[in-house]
Amino acid sequence: ISANYLGTRSFGRNTFAAGVQLGSTFAGEEDAIQDFYRLGGFLRLSGFQREELTGPHLALGHLVYYRRIGETGGGLFDWPFYAGGSIEAGNVFDDRGAAALDSLLLGGSLFLGLDTYLGPLYLASGFAEGGEQAFYLFLGQTFN
Repeated sequence: ISANYLGTRSFGRNTFAAGVQLGSTFAGEEDAIQDFYRLGGFLRLSGFQREELTGPHLALGHLVYYRRIGETGGGLFDWPFYAGGSIEAGNVFDDRGAAALDSLLLGGSLFLGLDTYLGPLYLASGFAEGGEQAFYLFLGQTFN
């Protein structure tokens, strides 16, 4: 079973987003590795590689801020340009009882974004405790 929430609020050129994801497998399914939750990747403990952390139980929260800082030019290529960052906390757990605030991993990111006709283009750098780092370049949806 899992639950997700993502809310956003914009004020002029500034946008704030908050997201929470909780998930747990049912008793007896802890060994079904194909059903494990995965963490890692942009806005999912950004310092870790995509889906680097896996486990039968999940807790994740993130706060994101970005600001529209300009346009790329005039005419056909007049695309909005953004800069922002995130703060993230979460983890996956082997045992539901191990989920506690002091067991959450911390991470975050700094990113640049550009609205294009093909979707948002992002260049991001992620960081997490333990010296973990990751870099991202992608085109398409990122908030999930």
